[in-house]
Amino acid sequence: MPAILAPYEAYIWAFLALILIGGGLYVAHRLEVDGEQKIIAKDQAAVAAQVERNQAVQTVAGVATSLAGKVYEQKIAAPITNAPVARLCRPTFHSGPVSVGPAAVTGGFSLTPGGTADPAGPDIGPTLITIGRNADALITALQSENAALRKEMTK
Repeated sequence: MPAILAPYEAYIWAFLALILIGGGLYVAHRLEVDGEQKIIAKDQAAVAAQVERNQAVQTVAGVATSLAGKVYEQKIAAPITNAPVARLCRPTFHSGPVSVGPAAVTGGFSLTPGGTADPAGPDIGPTLITIGRNADALITALQSENAALRKEMTK
């Protein structure tokens, strides 16, 4: 170094060291900020892709639900073939009321004969057929929906 700068040599070296350290810290800071910005950009892209996928899934689920509803309505409307006729009560074939008089029972109760019974009884077959048709359609629709959900879960 020239003789004029000799008294300032230590200051010059200190200044150069500070410049190098400052430059290194600035580069490290910029790398960190750039890395954070890249991570934020990737996160935003992932969120956008997930939102798009969720919208597609919602659209497919809406279509599947409407189709399942139509299938359910078709199954309910379909006639049942070879449906059994069911009666819960057997017809009673009484020729008349019971002719036995009241009997005394211990405990203060007495038994009296009942009234007459309707020999035919109400036919609940059509009601049971409707209940069965609705239950079958509901089971079929639920099985289809379960299969679709299982298929979606395995994706």
